[in-house]
Amino acid sequence: MEIFVTAYGSEAGVAALKWLPFGGLYLTGGITPKNIDLLTDKDGPFLSAFLDKGRVSGMLCSIPIYAVMTEDLGVRGAHLLAFRLLRDLYYEIDGSPSKRIDNEFKELVKSRVKHNW
Repeated sequence: MEIFVTAYGSEAGVAALKWLPFGGLYLTGGITPKNIDLLTDKDGPFLSAFLDKGRVSGMLCSIPIYAVMTEDLGVRGAHLLAFRLLRDLYYEIDGSPSKRIDNEFKELVKSRVKHNW
């Protein structure tokens, strides 16, 4: 696992140099919460590989790294996009949906939503 975390940290550092996210680099997905101890260790392989970028390592020190502990973030994003597309479809019919369509839409959303955000 140490080899993987080292490669993950190295690639995260490359991504940070590419995008320069001075507001923060967010690590998401199932790997992050399952290996949080390896990722947050100050002397661990992740941070060492993240900062091992030669002359530009100093720039990476000013980029905060955040660990998103939710494993289903991709599913939530897909759900939100589907919700917005469906909403826009109903509003596209004639510009303003009828009460019937609006109520049907609200009931459909209530029946499909399984996450409390």
